Amino acid sequence: MFAAVPSRAADKPKTFIDMRVGDMPPGTIRPFRWKGRPFVIVRTTDDMLDDLRAQTSHTWGGRPIADRRPAFFLFSATSSPRGCPVVHAPSGAPRYAPERRWRGGFYDPCRFGEWDYAGRTIRQYADQDEAMRRPDLDALAFELKDRSTVRVAR
Repeated sequence: MFAAVPSRAADKPKTFIDMRVGDMPPGTIRPFRWKGRPFVIVRTTDDMLDDLRAQTSHTWGGRPIADRRPAFFLFSATSSPRGCPVVHAPSGAPRYAPERRWRGGFYDPCRFGEWDYAGRTIRQYADQDEAMRRPDLDALAFELKDRSTVRVAR
């Protein structure tokens, strides 16, 4: 999954990693570690992208989903500020707020947060108090180098 990248100086840490994604079928979620922290990469299907767009109004920030394909999202596999590991819950799985059909994503079993496949925090109820808001999962900057390689840089 990872490609070795020579550093410019032997004592300098790498500032990026290349990950092979050509073998990731659409709809795949793959965990990885970067700088000692757990992250996930999500390769979406067209249906997942449609669901993410439909879910935008139910996210705290309302950040839109771009129409680039293939679509990948890379973000932290821990919630903040406590750093609880997030758990994957596929589409249709039970969720905290059952009014809307769960379209798939992640949840925090420690503090009851929910995130979609883009790492955006989901508003569980339309009238949910701001005090219950959780931050979006920490997204990684990346570049799709070709159809089979994602470069993560930070």
